[in-house]
This record gives sequence, structure tokens and C-alpha cells, in this order.
Amino acid sequence: MNQRDALVARGLAVYQVGDVYDVDLNGVALSEEVKRKWCVAAVAASDLAVGVEHIPLADSEEEAWGHARFHAETRGYAPPAVAGNMDRG
Repeated sequence: MNQRDALVARGLAVYQVGDVYDVDLNGVALSEEVKRKWCVAAVAASDLAVGVEHIPLADSEEEAWGHARFHAETRGYAPPAVAGNMDRG
């Protein structure tokens, strides 16, 4: 299992903001710049859901997966060690 699959299995996912959100938490329309960014989301039932809303937005999908991995590691979960790109299993 690669790192991304392990994180997904724990309830984390990465999305491009504009693919899933049109407005922010206050109902204000998101700018095109924000819609191009990437975010980490969590299934509500995941033990990794706590604090996910504080993970910063990323400029790339790869960077967002790095944020997801860091978030998981700071909560005591270490995904499988894989050298290099997180796509490799």
C-alpha cells in the first residue's frame, strides 16, 4: 500500500478547492485564486478529522498530500515509508 492509499484508508483525501467548494465557511464566494488551490479533507468519523480544518491550502496536489501526511504524523499515525514521490507504493 502506498502512502496516499494509507492516508485515504484512514479517512483523509485531497481535493482541488474549486472542485468541491464555491463559498467559504461564512458563505462568501471563493476567489479564482483560492479555487485553484488544494485542500485536505477528512471523513467525519476518522480519528484524523480533528484539526483538519486548520491544514493550510496548498499550491499543488503533491504539496497537499504532504500536508495530509504531516497532519497524520502529528496525530501519531505514520503512513508506510516510501522513498520519493507519494504515488509510489
